[in-house]
Amino acid sequence: MNDVPPPKPKRQYNYSVATKARKAAQKKLRQAKKTAENKVKQVKAQRDKVRYIESGLKKIEGTLTGKNPSVLTEDDLKVAPKAVKEQVEQENIIFKPNEGPQTDFLASPERDVLYGGAAGGGKSYALLADLLRYAHLPDHRALLIRRTLDELTELIDKSKQLYPKAFPGAVFKESK
Repeated sequence: MNDVPPPKPKRQYNYSVATKARKAAQKKLRQAKKTAENKVKQVKAQRDKVRYIESGLKKIEGTLTGKNPSVLTEDDLKVAPKAVKEQVEQENIIFKPNEGPQTDFLASPERDVLYGGAAGGGKSYALLADLLRYAHLPDHRALLIRRTLDELTELIDKSKQLYPKAFPGAVFKESK
């Protein structure tokens, strides 16, 4: 009363020697292609890594030489040579932006950036630091405007602390 048919015997093919050789060659070719594709992926990954390091080093060089001043982040310094990292650690860092919007604002290469948020987020202090971005250029002029004299006075006090550290010998000239 067993209604299940018996399993069919496996078919055995008798390939000619030439066919067996061709199939073996095709298998080796597929394996070689797969190996080559893996090597190509590895090379592309290495190339991308080298490009990432090169771009990071160009940014660091531009910042250090003043040709392309920008904010260096911790990620930028990861690709830096050991000597550069040691130099940065030894330097007297006068301003380090807060993680998040302040860092993004200062790292932005655009000329116009919208930066908002609640009071106390460091927007005004970031503006003070941003004014130093091109201060090494002889024709650089910057203007920071506030709505009230109290807000302006607070920024002036902070600038008196920050700017002489960035440019030793800088003198604040005040007029009423």
